[in-house]
Amino acid sequence: MGRDEIDGLFDALARPVDPPEGLSERVIEAVRRAENLRRRRVAVLHAVLFSALSIFAMWFATGAVEEMARTGFIHMVSILWTDSGIAVANLGDWIMALAETLPLSQIALSAVLIYATAIVGIRLLRETGIRVQIWRWRSGLPAGVM
Repeated sequence: MGRDEIDGLFDALARPVDPPEGLSERVIEAVRRAENLRRRRVAVLHAVLFSALSIFAMWFATGAVEEMARTGFIHMVSILWTDSGIAVANLGDWIMALAETLPLSQIALSAVLIYATAIVGIRLLRETGIRVQIWRWRSGLPAGVM
């Protein structure tokens, strides 16, 4: 192969190549389809996660109420309504008894699951295009007030 043939090959490679007709439109359409598919997958994932977290949150919240009944917390609180004089007369002991019978681990786990469910629910709504604004911190008023 001679020098002229090599220069001819490099000249042919240096010339711009025109893309086929409609290639850019097909690429843009493929990207849009991929984005829509990703959005749908994320929305389905959030919906499944929201459902699972809701079920677990309800289960743990029910367990927390059952644990309160089992430990006597509900009976201790009912003393305030049935015989408030005893509760007020022995306020320190009554508060200590409440603290001892309160199932903190169940309540904390329920609160975390309910919070996680709310976060996933808000993300799910935002993924579907619904704008969620819980609170306006600048004004200090709920979102619907201003």
